[in-house]
Amino acid sequence: MKYIVRSFIICFSIIYSQDNLNVNNPCSDRTVTFARKFGVKALPVKDLPRYFKASKLCREKGGETLIDQIQINEYNRDFEQSKFMSSWTSTYGMCVTAIIFYFFVGLVTVVK
Repeated sequence: MKYIVRSFIICFSIIYSQDNLNVNNPCSDRTVTFARKFGVKALPVKDLPRYFKASKLCREKGGETLIDQIQINEYNRDFEQSKFMSSWTSTYGMCVTAIIFYFFVGLVTVVK
């Protein structure tokens, strides 16, 4: 009885398993559409291999412009975000450190 139950479980798991990628159109994969809408950096780390596989298949099927557009949008999004120092970055920290250093150097070297 144990072997029959195990064989049913194995057979049903093979028969009703899901495909990882849509083989008809890899450009309509959920990771590619998500990256197109929100960017590649918004994808979870566990979905990155699936995205890279789908983007490679999409390029091979003739979707070069779609993948290039995703990369251009990602580049433009990074460019827009790099214009502002909106949080505590190393550049901001170095600027503050340099200003404080020159202030104290000026205090020490001031001539009365």
